[in-house]
Amino acid sequence: MRRRIEQLMDGRFEYEVPAFLTSESDISLTICEGKNYNGEFSVGAEDGSRIKGVATTNNRRIVLAKDKFSGSTSKIIYGIDTQGLTSGDQITGDIVLSGNIGELIIPVTADIVEAEILTSKTKIRTLCDFAALAMKNSREAFRLFTNEHFIRLLKGEDSAYGVLYRGMSHNPVTYQHMEEFLIAARKKEPVILSLDQDKKGIYQINHSQKDSFFIYKSTWGYVRMEIEVVGDFLEVEKKVVSTDDFIGKVYRLEYVVKADKLGQGKRFGKIVVHNVHQTLEFNIEASLDRGGRLFPTRLKEQKTMELMQDYLKLQLHRMDYRTWLDKSLASLKELASADCMDPMLTFYETYLYYINEDLTRAMEVLWNFKERSEPATSPREQGIYCFLAKNLNLLEPERQYIYPKIRAYVQEKPDDYYLMKILMEEDEAYQHAPYQQLRLLEHTYECGCRSPLLYLDAWQLLKQQEGLLRRFSPFMIQTLNFAQKQNVLDDSLLKRAAFLSDNLKGFHNFVYRLLCTGYESFPGDEVLEAICKLIMKGTPAKKEYFRWYSLAVERELRITRLYEYYIESIDEGCKKVLPQVIRMYFAYNNTLSDRKKAFIYANVIQNKGQDQTTYLSYRSDMEEFAKEKVLEGKINENYALIYQEFLTEVDSVMLARALLGVMFIQKVGVKDKNIRNVVVCHKALVKEQVYPVSEQCAYVNIYSQDARILLEDAKLRRYGTTIPFTVEKLMDEEKLAHMCGGYGFEHPGLLLHLCQEQPSQMEVNRQNLSNYWLTSKSDAFTREYKDAVRKSILDYLAAHPKTKGLKEYFRGDAILEYAKINRSDTIAVLTRHEMYEEAFLAATRLGIEGVDSTVLLILADSMIQSMEGEKDEELIYLADYVTRQNKYNETVLEYLCRYYTGSVAQMTDLWKKVKGFDIDSYKLDERILIFSMYVRSFPQQQDKILDSYVMQQGKQRVIAAYLTYIAYAYFMEEKGIDSGCFMYLEKTCERGWEMDIVCRLALLKYYSTCNHLTREQENLIEKILSECDQKGLRFAFFKKLPSHLTESCQVEDKVFIEERFHQGSRVVLHYSLRQNDKEPAVYKSEPMREMYQGIFTKEFLLFYGEILDYYLSVEKEGAITTTPKKRIVLHDVEADGRTRYRLLNQILAFRSLGNKDAMNTALKTYLEQEIFATSAFELMD
Repeated sequence: MRRRIEQLMDGRFEYEVPAFLTSESDISLTICEGKNYNGEFSVGAEDGSRIKGVATTNNRRIVLAKDKFSGSTSKIIYGIDTQGLTSGDQITGDIVLSGNIGELIIPVTADIVEAEILTSKTKIRTLCDFAALAMKNSREAFRLFTNEHFIRLLKGEDSAYGVLYRGMSHNPVTYQHMEEFLIAARKKEPVILSLDQDKKGIYQINHSQKDSFFIYKSTWGYVRMEIEVVGDFLEVEKKVVSTDDFIGKVYRLEYVVKADKLGQGKRFGKIVVHNVHQTLEFNIEASLDRGGRLFPTRLKEQKTMELMQDYLKLQLHRMDYRTWLDKSLASLKELASADCMDPMLTFYETYLYYINEDLTRAMEVLWNFKERSEPATSPREQGIYCFLAKNLNLLEPERQYIYPKIRAYVQEKPDDYYLMKILMEEDEAYQHAPYQQLRLLEHTYECGCRSPLLYLDAWQLLKQQEGLLRRFSPFMIQTLNFAQKQNVLDDSLLKRAAFLSDNLKGFHNFVYRLLCTGYESFPGDEVLEAICKLIMKGTPAKKEYFRWYSLAVERELRITRLYEYYIESIDEGCKKVLPQVIRMYFAYNNTLSDRKKAFIYANVIQNKGQDQTTYLSYRSDMEEFAKEKVLEGKINENYALIYQEFLTEVDSVMLARALLGVMFIQKVGVKDKNIRNVVVCHKALVKEQVYPVSEQCAYVNIYSQDARILLEDAKLRRYGTTIPFTVEKLMDEEKLAHMCGGYGFEHPGLLLHLCQEQPSQMEVNRQNLSNYWLTSKSDAFTREYKDAVRKSILDYLAAHPKTKGLKEYFRGDAILEYAKINRSDTIAVLTRHEMYEEAFLAATRLGIEGVDSTVLLILADSMIQSMEGEKDEELIYLADYVTRQNKYNETVLEYLCRYYTGSVAQMTDLWKKVKGFDIDSYKLDERILIFSMYVRSFPQQQDKILDSYVMQQGKQRVIAAYLTYIAYAYFMEEKGIDSGCFMYLEKTCERGWEMDIVCRLALLKYYSTCNHLTREQENLIEKILSECDQKGLRFAFFKKLPSHLTESCQVEDKVFIEERFHQGSRVVLHYSLRQNDKEPAVYKSEPMREMYQGIFTKEFLLFYGEILDYYLSVEKEGAITTTPKKRIVLHDVEADGRTRYRLLNQILAFRSLGNKDAMNTALKTYLEQEIFATSAFELMD
């Protein structure tokens, strides 16, 4: 800028200044919320010349990398700071480039919009858009679901699903989580699987065969199925099937039936389809034959089993003898026809005929067996044959005594029932000796025999003589179980068993089941007492045993620890009144666990209306119990009831802290046994809480009604609504929470409960303000929730400006956090409480858009005083902003006068405001004048600005340069200049300042427009004209000056051709002078003189009616251009002219008009002057 002043003072002017060229004439941006923007544009001169200047902005959010630029092409790098702005806000301002070729203002507009989430093909704006994407492209949807910006989709009504998304997006995130999210958000239905058929039979398989069935899904969505095969003859290709394997809604599951694995008979198998919610079974029956016909082996097994069962029925009197005999013989016949007979079946057939006294047939069957090629070889077959042959008299007399053989066979095969039975028949020692028989039966059992016939024989012995049951040996237990299963156990034998059970040292499940089943048929106190005593020897507190304890209490049985086990095994959800004997017993003898004590106390409390006496007797113990256990953090439904009953007043910090651990607990019940954890997500809390599931329930902390409960299985898969669960509130925490809140705990759950989770529910008042303060600075809460809390605080403070203690809370970064929520209220609150530095910090970091201008004025005024008027860019922006809002005072204006720099127009607007106060505007005046010269601008009221500067003893060099600048602009560029400026041009001439001649020429030109001139001005005109005459300067405007002042210049009769071109150009005038249009045009060429700084002139004397046609050729830097033709015709003649040329023109004009009198008068005057000149002056040799 100093160089510019020197140029003006030295008279170095630029008539043609190149214009700015810029790559951006205006900047219009769209910026995503939360993102800043960096950009750049290029600027240069139109002719490529080197430029330099300064760059400024009038909006603090428009940040320039550099405040100066230079070069033939310069890059202006800028940034847009959006901190503190939200979607819908707009940034407007200007980038002002003040350069040596002019001033360029580039408008900037930036709209802040909500960020959009893009996929590879489309924009996703809402949750419905996402659901549509998931239906079409699950992979793309899953990529989006795991994107950190997905939460932005959850706005409006869908914002309620934000906490659900947080829970479902917890790692590891699976497609199942996305599916559960969409279902819980009601954007799709659950996928239900079904089979086209549930069973199939495949027969006559000659080789391995492939087959298939179809699985259908009810709707679109994610599916993952695990395929399980039951049966080694089945095989599937894929063990895991997912959504991608489906074609539409159908999946074809192929399987192979392997023939080499089938073997004989039918094989049964199944294919089981599992997913997280369903289990489907496809049953398969396969065989190598046609099906329906049994193979001989299978027929033999089936018929043998039927024969055994029929025999048992006969012995148990469930089938009559004749029916049994006929059916047995028919079965044997069927087996014989199928060639399935073996020695044992043959012996059985012989036995049937023998007992039916058909000895002939019996002998025939046995004789045929004897005559066969392969005689009996096993001990069993040989023993049975000897026994039957003896009874049928088929043995020789000497061989009739078979006992030694049978004894030998039994010793060889001691676990064989049939040999044992024959021995019992042949040995007289067993005759009429039931105890010995029972011992033999037990010995056979101990050797490994497990035949039902063995148990049948033993039972028949016990039935005849129950005293034989003396102890619970394994054999006796099996015998009694056999009798129980066959439903033949009688009351006396049951009582005997009950009596013997007392001798058992430990619990025995077989005996327990025997007694329980027997009790159903023969209920009695003896058996009931035996059952209770038996289960007490094992794990007596199982819930399944409560029935027996309850019956025993009801029957008033006296059994040690009965009452304790009654309580230990009872369902803790039982609400009915406990028996009187139980209540009385534990009122004086309570050795139960804490959990069971809590159950009894809770039951007493629940039923105090029916039994006030018991309640009063328990009261002191219950109250003490409540105080102890709450400190230990014990909680379930019963503990909660006790706490609620007795802990109605919070009288210590210890108790308050203990209550915080239990008052928000709720019970979540879930029946699905695959669920391992319950996850609780609060929208307000950063971390989720995970609670293990035990006994199909979990006790979880729930602090608000909007908490989201998710279920998690062992594979960390989570479920929202597809698996049912129940929630049971244990305590009414409202009153307790407010009492605990008075202790100032920073417990996140308590604060959340007291402050509420939904912004619409938040109500800040003087009493709870401290809770909101604590919440706003706690790291346990999410940023969104703390923002909502801060907004509520700001709303309260704005409505209650006299609130005290703000300085304790508004510190450091906390100020910015509040300002991010509501800049206007934050800055206003801080300003009202004289926290100016804090308010200024918020304003500088996050902006001042939307803040009340009166508040900003107070802030600006206070900060200027606080900083003692020192320069600060942010403070300059603030002061400028409020001033442009027409809010200012003397302090603000003084500050801007010292430091503000902007466009010339902006500084001029500021100057106008400043002049309304009695403020020293010297620096601002000078800045405006210098910038105007530098950027070639002409401010409004420039004469007043100049006058103000001069009156404040402005620098002569600046004044002289500015006068030169406006003089040049007026004279050379014909710019409009305020008349007051010419007064100072006059004074510079009068005082003899060394000024460029352009100043005097401009003043002279100005005088040519004045209707009245003073004598001093006329003298100055003469002086300037004399200087021009000396320098040979003649201009067309000379003719407009008073004629008596320009007589010496002899311009009155002249016609001027005056044009402006680039300084140093070569201009040639091509002209034709004719009397009329009828004469041919003959052009002459003459170079035109450059009179001053690119002003070229040529003077002509024209007579009335003459025609002057001309054009110009201009050569500049080797290039020649030609101007359009112009014409000058002298039609008007001044009647008061007295020169010879004017008189001649008058004569010619009057003659042309036919005015002879006027022509004669003019001619007479001309002749008189001619005679006078001839006589008065002589030509000198």
